[in-house]
Amino acid sequence: MSKTLKKRAVCLNLIKSLTKMKGFFTITDIIKETNSPRSTIQDWINRLVNEGYIDRIEDAAGSRPAKFNYILKSEYPTTACKNIFTCLDRKNNLVEIYHFCGSEGCTTYCAFAHRQTGGVIIETKHDGVFLRELARIGRQPLEGLGSKSAVGIEEISIEGDEIVQIIKATGGPAYSLTETMGGAMGVRRIEHTKKETFIEGKIYTPTLEHITLGIDDTDDLEEGATWAISLSLLNNLKNINRIAHKIVFLNPNIQFKTLGNNASFIEFAIKETDFDRVIGEIQDFLRYKTVSEETAIAVMRGLVVPHQLKQFANKARAKEVSITEAERVANELNIDLIEITGERGKVGALASIAFLREDAACLLNPDIKIEVNSS
Repeated sequence: MSKTLKKRAVCLNLIKSLTKMKGFFTITDIIKETNSPRSTIQDWINRLVNEGYIDRIEDAAGSRPAKFNYILKSEYPTTACKNIFTCLDRKNNLVEIYHFCGSEGCTTYCAFAHRQTGGVIIETKHDGVFLRELARIGRQPLEGLGSKSAVGIEEISIEGDEIVQIIKATGGPAYSLTETMGGAMGVRRIEHTKKETFIEGKIYTPTLEHITLGIDDTDDLEEGATWAISLSLLNNLKNINRIAHKIVFLNPNIQFKTLGNNASFIEFAIKETDFDRVIGEIQDFLRYKTVSEETAIAVMRGLVVPHQLKQFANKARAKEVSITEAERVANELNIDLIEITGERGKVGALASIAFLREDAACLLNPDIKIEVNSS
């Protein structure tokens, strides 16, 4: 990393941090943190104001210094890393990392490279410019860094309200640590250290909670398609991190269906403290949008699909399942099964979320069963 870009990164990381903590910062704040001359800091602030990265929100008056704040943009003129966020499942000692990139080539490479070196990653999936990786909390030494692959995630830990990834990289991938990951939305800060043969980076992101929300029976023969309403719901929710929208084919031969008997589920990440607010907004939205009197939702928190839920979904693909059985399974698994306008949608909503970690072939073929022993 050039000295100029390094100074820029340090300055911007401080600015981001101070703005998040106080809502503003002053030149004196930066001087205290860096022990740099006032003239140097003043020069950087002027440059960043001119470039549109920070804004002067209050002019100096007498002994009161001018106040500035950080404008949410990438720290670098261009960055491959667009958004990185992370979800924690304490019960199962798991973290999932979500990375929206500016390049499909980069996500393909990272998925391949992280599998090659192992580390704490146990499952990697990428779809276009979106990469998601399931990982164990803890440390697992990388295998073949520099020979098998140039980058890997060796450790994940929890520090307060933050998830910390320790990534090691050599060659080209080291650039992502020093130049682009720190500029991604969602990253609070990044610390990197140059070792003899590699760069070690620590990436800090807020701890979020993963929600899988199943939705069924919002339609009639003329309007209200469940896939469309669930996608609209995902796009209209506020202050969430959107992850995915999926369609699931269930049993096409049951009595109560519109046409093909499809349900949908959506995935998103939220602050744990926002759960009640978001679920309330979801219920209000669906009551307004549904055209069915049998709409219901299922809400699963965490990253692991219970075996009992997979068994229920397989049964729902094979035969008609009662609402009573759906309620019993949901209650035993601590899954919220919520009536919006009626109860019949509970079966499909609950069954759909069992397909959280299944591929497209399984989602769209009602003859395929979920492997119950899969994680």
